[in-house]
Amino acid sequence: MSDSPLSQADDTALQNVLLAFAALFPEPTDDQTHALAGLLGFDKQELIDLAQKILAPLIHDGDDLSAQQTQDPVDTFLLAFYLINPEPTEEQLEVLALLSELTLEELESRTSSAITKLTEAQPTDGVSNLNSLDSDFIADDDDLDDDPLQDSEGNVIQLI
Repeated sequence: MSDSPLSQADDTALQNVLLAFAALFPEPTDDQTHALAGLLGFDKQELIDLAQKILAPLIHDGDDLSAQQTQDPVDTFLLAFYLINPEPTEEQLEVLALLSELTLEELESRTSSAITKLTEAQPTDGVSNLNSLDSDFIADDDDLDDDPLQDSEGNVIQLI
């Protein structure tokens, strides 16, 4: 496995990105898979092996992950990626934009809007239950200490 900080992310965080990617691209091309592998710090075969290990127990034959979501799959994918990499490089932003079929300006706007929706959906108990966004993602408090996915009062946004 690669030594990239993203490749060292925990299985739950990677599962979130892989599920969001699978919903966005139910039948990804080699280029899309290679782009995601690069974003996460894996080579393509490492990503495929990891995806099979993590997603196999969660996905059944014929499952259409995009049909199970009411949240926009692009927004879900972007949020999942930002949870494991809140400060992507310019190169990563370009790859995210290409994968999402957005310009860099549209990517920034969509990401900002999705983060705002998450922040506004928070209860005041310090941890968010984002069922209103139909998201299956979980963020660890430690991973978000200085992340933009905290509200102005320091409450951690936690996706479930």
